[in-house]
Amino acid sequence: MTLAEPTPQLGSSGTRIYDYRDPLTLSRWLEGLLGLYIVVRAAAFIVDLLQLKLLDLAGTVSSSQFQTWAEASDQREQIVAVLFLAVLVITVVVFACWIVRANRNARALGAVRMTFSPGWSVGWYFVPIVSLWKPFQAMREIWKASVNPTGWKSLPTDPLIGWWWAAFVLSCITGQASFRMPTNTLDQLSASSVVSMIDDGVDIVATALALLLVERLCRIQRARMTAA
Repeated sequence: MTLAEPTPQLGSSGTRIYDYRDPLTLSRWLEGLLGLYIVVRAAAFIVDLLQLKLLDLAGTVSSSQFQTWAEASDQREQIVAVLFLAVLVITVVVFACWIVRANRNARALGAVRMTFSPGWSVGWYFVPIVSLWKPFQAMREIWKASVNPTGWKSLPTDPLIGWWWAAFVLSCITGQASFRMPTNTLDQLSASSVVSMIDDGVDIVATALALLLVERLCRIQRARMTAA
């Protein structure tokens, strides 16, 4: 899977011609990765909860016992952090490939005058500030163009896209809050654990909505291709 653009085929008017490629296999891989990401996030939530409970025991057990439990908690956090990073990187790459595929397929199905190119449908995620709305607009365009390639501009926005993007932006905010929390004292560690748990929960919701979006858009494009 690659984001590299193949040698374009041009129509008589000079516009590029895109070939439709069945998104089922790529979608299934992405759905599996998103499901795995949810599992890892759930594990992170449990680890954060255990750390919070451990911090509540501070002062009620011996220092040596508390130190032993703290070291075990740190090991759990490190393991989950490594798993999280690995799954996140792979999922981001596959998600980017899926977005490019979905955009190309919408064009192959007959959509014209689309604002976002396949590459920029992904690229806007990495541009500061405009990444707050441009990726949403790109996904909305892909969805509409897949539902009705010839009259997509007049279609209303599907609520699923709005809910997915709202949850995604919120997860970015909670993620930043969790990352910036101070952890110099036990009280700060407890507060950081609570914020991390909130971030885990929000990210799980955002990922579940993304999984549903992928499944539904794949189904829409396949049905549109069958009916063509």
